[in-house]
Amino acid sequence: DWAFGAIGTQDKAKHLATLYLEDISDFIVECIDPNFGFSRYAERLGRSANSFDELYEALHQTPTYIDSILIDILKNSIEEVQPKLFLISVPFPGNLYAAFRSAQFVKQNYPHIKISMGGGFPNTELRSLSDKRVFEFFDYITLDDGELPIELLYNAIVKGGEFNLYKRTFLLENEEVTYRNDALRSDYKQADVGTPDYSDLLLDSYISVIEIVNPMHRMWSDGRWNKLTMAHGCYWGKCTFCDISLDYIKVYEPVAAKQIVDRIEDLVEKTGQNGFHFVDEAAPPALMREVALEILRRKITVTWWTNIRFEKSFTGDLCLLLKASGCIAVSGGLEVASDRLLKLIDKGVTVEQVAKVTRNFTEAGIMVHAYLMYG
Repeated sequence: DWAFGAIGTQDKAKHLATLYLEDISDFIVECIDPNFGFSRYAERLGRSANSFDELYEALHQTPTYIDSILIDILKNSIEEVQPKLFLISVPFPGNLYAAFRSAQFVKQNYPHIKISMGGGFPNTELRSLSDKRVFEFFDYITLDDGELPIELLYNAIVKGGEFNLYKRTFLLENEEVTYRNDALRSDYKQADVGTPDYSDLLLDSYISVIEIVNPMHRMWSDGRWNKLTMAHGCYWGKCTFCDISLDYIKVYEPVAAKQIVDRIEDLVEKTGQNGFHFVDEAAPPALMREVALEILRRKITVTWWTNIRFEKSFTGDLCLLLKASGCIAVSGGLEVASDRLLKLIDKGVTVEQVAKVTRNFTEAGIMVHAYLMYG
């Protein structure tokens, strides 16, 4: 019990099985592939964002055994779909090597297919891209919201022509890395982007693991959550350490509560799963209230969690309402437990306020995870 606390027998078994998988992973790392990992691969290479040299060198080594598995799956998909445009989303450093290896294979074997990268990693780490070698693998790299940039890429590839407009897109022109943002069209509104489509994912084939028995930490790896957002960007947008100049933070645009719950019902019907993670930068308290009321009004059963700021708006009554609608956890950035430093970074909260809010959530039965900076 000292290790597991009050968790049940099934969770104990799942955690022990996870430790066994980690032992297998360690064996693979030592004997087969030093870059192996179950949830991330060659992450160390991806973290060297200040230089492309090490990753470039690795990509010119003989493909590893794990690479060959990836390439076999990719080859079958390419042959089946026969795309004109191949899009690769890279959210984290642990996805970067596989993205480049996949692009390399397609470039070498299907040179007529255009390849583009997007996602969280290029959005934050490649905004000052200047290394031409990247474009030996990719034709385009798009930043921030992807709907309009990809639509314009599609038009350029399918319709052709010498003159094309692009939105937040890196490409190679006259052997030089060029950033194009000349399309006058505005990005699609959040109300118009639609509901995520998971129909091509083998949702019943993913395993759930418990890497850490902490009930909040395990939510990142145990089970599967449908992803939605209540609002694009951050309604606060002042924290000095944050990327507040970038569109994904700066452009705040909430979605109507009824439309959010429409999307919830749509995803439950399509996936058969009623767990939701709202991946907002910071979900607005007033909108969370409206979403909770709409969930209760429709009498649907869901489980959900999200990211917040520790606003004083989270009263005891609001936390009870959120709990009643299915909210089981929140995570938020406290950053530092010092009022002096909180003021300096323009966080907009005090330690006392955070303590009251976390107590309100805890008393309502909602788990709280706080992000802190040390050093």
